[in-house]
Amino acid sequence: MRRFALISAVLFAAACSSNDATRPPAAVTGAWALRSVDGQPLPVIYSDSSDVQLAAVADAYTLQADGTYVEAGQRRVTMLHDLGFATRQDLTTHGIWTRSGRVLAIASGLAGDPVTLTLVNTDTLAGLLHGHHAVYTHVLP
Repeated sequence: MRRFALISAVLFAAACSSNDATRPPAAVTGAWALRSVDGQPLPVIYSDSSDVQLAAVADAYTLQADGTYVEAGQRRVTMLHDLGFATRQDLTTHGIWTRSGRVLAIASGLAGDPVTLTLVNTDTLAGLLHGHHAVYTHVLP
C-alpha cells in the first residue's frame, strides 16, 4: 500500500509539472515597468543630437503566460532647432517572449534584434535597451 501511495504521488507530481520549453514560466508574467536608464530615474534623455533630443518618460512590458507581450511607453521628443519645441509620443509594440533560465528574449513584430533582459531577482529585470542599461521592476497587481 505504501508503494502504491508513493508511486501515485510521483505520477501526480509529474503530471502537474510541465517541461514545455516554449511556454514561459508564470513567475515572470505580468507587468514590468521601466525604472531607470543608465542609473538615472525617468524621465531620462537617451538620445541627444544637434537637432533632436529623445527622453524616455515611461515604458512597461506586460508579459502574458502564453508567450506574448505588449509594450506601452511614452517618450518626449524635443526639436532643438525649433526653440526647444517638445511633444510626447505614445509608443506601443507587441510580439513574443521566451525564457531560458534567467534570460528573457523579447521579440517585437517590428524589424530589429530582440531585446534581451536578465532576471536579476524576482522583482528586477535588467539589460541593454538601444545601447543603454535599463532596469525594469515587477508591478504587482
